Amino acid sequence: MTRGKQQGAALILAILVVALASTIAIFMASQQSLWTQQMLNLKGRAQAEALAHAAIDWSRGVLAEDARNSKADHFGESWARGLISLPVESTNISGTLTDQQALFNLNNLVRDGHDSENDIALFKRLLAHLQLPTELVNPLLDWIDEDSMVHIPGGAEDVEYLQSPQPYRCANQALLSVDELYRVRGFNKSNIDRLKPFVTALPERTTININTAPREILSALLPDYAETDISTLLDNRKTAFFKSKQDFRARLPIATSGLRDESFDVASNYFLVQIIVRAQHADSAYKALLARTLTGNWPVIVWQSKLVE
Repeated sequence: MTRGKQQGAALILAILVVALASTIAIFMASQQSLWTQQMLNLKGRAQAEALAHAAIDWSRGVLAEDARNSKADHFGESWARGLISLPVESTNISGTLTDQQALFNLNNLVRDGHDSENDIALFKRLLAHLQLPTELVNPLLDWIDEDSMVHIPGGAEDVEYLQSPQPYRCANQALLSVDELYRVRGFNKSNIDRLKPFVTALPERTTININTAPREILSALLPDYAETDISTLLDNRKTAFFKSKQDFRARLPIATSGLRDESFDVASNYFLVQIIVRAQHADSAYKALLARTLTGNWPVIVWQSKLVE
């Protein structure tokens, strides 16, 4: 091989070595960048999770402070304003607290192992107001009560559920969440979507807070009232919240015989908190059911779940 050919081969080899080294360097740099991004994502996710849990604890503190300062719960209180777009170190935290006793507690339908006729009638009025079949109460009663007797019409116990394409058993216990309605005979996405804004599933019997209940719940609670009477009641509530059951009865625009003291109150113990954390490298969202205790201690977390956005 001539000197010229040797020099040419050496030059090609050098170019190949440089190209190989450049490729390795680029690969290592990209891997380093990927690792760095992964670390930033993990750090961001951990930060977002920590901030979300801190925001839930903040909500518990708000409710605890409110319980010490007020005997009634209404929309003029700090809990109702929620946590609105709070920036924290390149992170935005937002959240809401909603009164779950503004809604009808589906587990009220069964009381001490027996059908609660007053609550059944109230729920039927709510269903009718929402233009849903009142017979939906029967399969729900079967789902919640402990016996195997079928409510007619439309009820369902193990026999009916075990005949479905994907068989399962009737729960025969209190609802854990409203989403459990998807497993109850007769309920589908359409009627659940219609019902969801007005119902809840709480772990004990609860009253309806007439300071926070929406129009539809008040209409079911006060069967003697026309829509104009409900509007008057809502206007009165905006002017001044109801301080007690006696205050509520005294300010009713018309007399009513169907309202029972066991069905309503002016205070609440159960609240739903929803928190959204938007960080630079990760987001996090949670909801949790909070319960204030009779002793006035720090509200407990009944359950919490991570939201998928």
